[in-house]
Amino acid sequence: MKRKMLIFVFIAAIILSAGCQQAKKPYTAPKTTTPSNPIQVTESDKRIMANRFSEIAKAVPGVISATVVVAGADAAMDTSSKTSTTATSKLSTKSASKIVVMVGLTLNKESMSTDAKQKSVKNMVKQKIKSNDKRVTDVLVTTDPNMVKKINDVASGLIEGKPVLSYARSAAELGRMMKEQMK
Repeated sequence: MKRKMLIFVFIAAIILSAGCQQAKKPYTAPKTTTPSNPIQVTESDKRIMANRFSEIAKAVPGVISATVVVAGADAAMDTSSKTSTTATSKLSTKSASKIVVMVGLTLNKESMSTDAKQKSVKNMVKQKIKSNDKRVTDVLVTTDPNMVKKINDVASGLIEGKPVLSYARSAAELGRMMKEQMK
């Protein structure tokens, strides 16, 4: 009887130890995936960026003052929006990482003296801003006094804390006008 019991315990131990072993699987390296959601840029982030870009633009020789509006690419570049509801739906409080920067410059007399000098200063501002932040997809720079005033109006409204959506149409219109001016 002891022999049968001993054989039974031995067989049970073999079965249990074989059944409890972990199956050997081939090693696969963990997959590195790019996030499906790009980093979101809040309105607060955009105001901080606008201030930083304004300081960068002012550091360029020949620039007296610079006003900057930072917008999502969809809001600033939407040329199809004819109604305010379409424009406001394009400008959300959080946008994907594609960013358009609109810069209004006031230049000193020497820089304003020729079109070549103006263009040189504008290109330098554009290059410095674009190289400062990789999320910036486009920089639109103008020295036209009417457009600078519009940029000032939008920027001051945003700084005062007025609703972002109330400026969506203005930002879209500014982006369209500045793109046309650069052609």
